[in-house]
Amino acid sequence: MSRRRSIPWLVLVATIVLGAGLQALTAAPGLGRMPTWLFVLAAGGSVIALWVQLVATTWAAAAIAARSVLGALRGPLLVWAAVVVGAGAGITVVLPWALPFVAVAALIVLPAVAAGRGSLSGFAAFRSTPWRCILAVLVTLIAIVLSWVVALLAGFFLTGAVGGFAMWVWFGILGAALLLWWARLGERALLSSSAAPAAVRD
Repeated sequence: MSRRRSIPWLVLVATIVLGAGLQALTAAPGLGRMPTWLFVLAAGGSVIALWVQLVATTWAAAAIAARSVLGALRGPLLVWAAVVVGAGAGITVVLPWALPFVAVAALIVLPAVAAGRGSLSGFAAFRSTPWRCILAVLVTLIAIVLSWVVALLAGFFLTGAVGGFAMWVWFGILGAALLLWWARLGERALLSSSAAPAAVRD
């Protein structure tokens, strides 16, 4: 692997570790006894850190799937990542059972946006490889639900910053793996669509 090709992998690993460390600070003992303004500041920092982590992880996954280092971060990716974080927070409060479906939609949209394609182009994978995508949806939903249950149970045994760090490392690894999977499905769909006209000409 060339040094340039290794950059996305380095970004991916660094994002998972640093992101987990930042999020673990919100689980540090005594946070609930902070003054209100400081608690709000910490919560806001957690949301911003999650947004940055989502942007960086998506960029790295799309670059790995495309087997090239993508250019600078694109504005649409920053916007869509903010929409996903905001929608996820709102859904968690109003309809928490729908959160896995929001996650699936985000996994389809974000890699396509990071690669410079339209936000809906990721759904083209369902047309080119429908069974692979159906399997990916099922695995994604099961993985998210099981991970959430395990995280809740682990909270009884791993508390405080240590528990928060372990939980967010796992969420980071899971998110990176799912983003990479969906990014590769999107690249496969792109290759299939570009090969089709050539086959017709032949």
